[in-house]
Amino acid sequence: MVGVRGEGLEFVVSASAVSADGAVVTGGRLLSVGGNGIPPSAHCVPAAGGAFVSVRLPAIEQPGAYTLVMQRSPLFGIGRSDEKATLHVIASHGFLNPRQAESSEGARMGEERTFTLAGRQLGGLRVRSGAAALQGAGAPITDVQWMSPDQSQVRIRLTLHRVGLVPLSELFEFIGSGESPVNRDLGWPVIDVLP
Repeated sequence: MVGVRGEGLEFVVSASAVSADGAVVTGGRLLSVGGNGIPPSAHCVPAAGGAFVSVRLPAIEQPGAYTLVMQRSPLFGIGRSDEKATLHVIASHGFLNPRQAESSEGARMGEERTFTLAGRQLGGLRVRSGAAALQGAGAPITDVQWMSPDQSQVRIRLTLHRVGLVPLSELFEFIGSGESPVNRDLGWPVIDVLP
C-alpha cells in the first residue's frame, strides 16, 4: 500500500508501478483519492493537509527502483497528464509488519492473549530463547494457533510477564536470516502490557 500527497492528486483515476528499466509494469488499485478539505484517508500518511492518493499494489517480487505513475482523467478533451513518485522496493526475507493494528493493542501482565500478526514468510518466525518478557512462573507460554497458507498472518498465544511497551523484536526472531531490512529500518510492532 502506497500513500502519496501533493497538488492536483484529487483527479487521479488510475495508478501503476513501473520498474526502472520499464520491463515490469504492475497495475494498482486505488483505495482512496481526496482533495483539500476532505479528511485524510487512513491509507495515506502523513496526515498533513492537501490532496492525497492511496494505492494498493500487488506484491512486487523484484527489488529496485520503481516509479509510481498516477494518471489523471482528461480535462475538457485535453489528454490526461501523469504524476510520478519514486518507490524503492527493498529485498527482504521474513518480517513483521511494523504498521499493523496489533501494535496498538494491549495485554494484561500474566494473562494469556492471542495476537494476530501480519508480515511475510512468518513460517520462519521463532520465539527468542530467554525472552525476558515471556519468563514467568514455569516455562514461557506460547502457542501458534493458526498460520495462513501464504505465511502472511499468524495467530499466536502469548503470556507476557513485563509491564510496559514490549517490542516484538524482544520476543521473536527469524531463523537463519537475521533481522529483516524492513524491521531494521521501519521498526517492529509493540505490545502495550498493562498491570
